[in-house]
Amino acid sequence: MENTHLKKILENIEREAEQDFSLLLSTGPTFFSTSQLLELRGRVLEREALFHRLHGAILWVGALSPCWIALGFIVGSLGWITLAAFVLGLFPLSFLLFLTGAFLLRSWLGTKGDLEHLRLLVEMELSRRREYTEKDRS
Repeated sequence: MENTHLKKILENIEREAEQDFSLLLSTGPTFFSTSQLLELRGRVLEREALFHRLHGAILWVGALSPCWIALGFIVGSLGWITLAAFVLGLFPLSFLLFLTGAFLLRSWLGTKGDLEHLRLLVEMELSRRREYTEKDRS
């Protein structure tokens, strides 16, 4: 019972975070408070770090795909036909994992450019506000 309740709470938080990002893109960062902008910057940085880790792993899986073909031919030339067939069967599996991972990464986190755009929007507004407060102090 507690697990499903916790899942619902986490899903609501994620949905609200997505709404914050879409609101930021549609209205601009000027309508957010500084604390909200700092929070959004932290979330964007977390998403960028997650994107880079997952993107790297997905690229490794994609780069490994043709290696299965070469390894399959090498194993087959050594006479291990069953093992060669298994290794050759890993090629379409890893290529499918690459395509699926790339699609899911884009649908969950967007593109690298989208994340950079969000981060730059927030950082530019925060620096504008910092300059404004420094002028007030002088």
